[in-house]
Amino acid sequence: MNAFSPRVPILVGPGTKDWIKGGDQTDDGVKSFPSRYLENRELQELDGHWQPIGAFTKGLDYFHDGSFWLVQSPGHCPGHIVAIARVTTSPATYILLAGDAAHSSRLYQPAPPPELRSYLGEFDMGDGKTHYMYDDVDTSYETIGRLTRMHMDEKVMVVAAHEVELEKVIELKPGEMRTGWETWKPDGLKEKKAPKIAQD
Repeated sequence: MNAFSPRVPILVGPGTKDWIKGGDQTDDGVKSFPSRYLENRELQELDGHWQPIGAFTKGLDYFHDGSFWLVQSPGHCPGHIVAIARVTTSPATYILLAGDAAHSSRLYQPAPPPELRSYLGEFDMGDGKTHYMYDDVDTSYETIGRLTRMHMDEKVMVVAAHEVELEKVIELKPGEMRTGWETWKPDGLKEKKAPKIAQD
């Protein structure tokens, strides 16, 4: 967040404002959204003409030219959104920035074998309960299914916010890759970052 000017609003999907409230902690003590992100910033909930885009049912054509879409992808939290950016035009190719809709490419790979399956970010807070990085697990699985369908499109490369697979392929460090997305297809990044299946 510090990379952006305070004048840049935080865009969120419908329902996020109510879920965040003041930030920091929900009723059950789980941290939801750091309140420091809200300091001196405008939280702007998206509204407009939502329409289908790819495997998703509610997308907002942000610049009204098909180059950048903000798409409702609930599950991680109410109002969670992903972005679909067109990075080349002839032929058209896209990057789907999946945010926290999935935390690993292992989740959205089509029908992964057992050794590649991952849980939805289970963690233990020391209270004897199982917590998830997802507010609504059932809805998350539906959203991940939509990511899988997008991943199967040869014109689209899905990249999740915490996806270490891509970081390893291009030796990416947090915040470094600000350009270069337009060559993902000829560079074969989608295939190179696919989880490797263990060989006997």
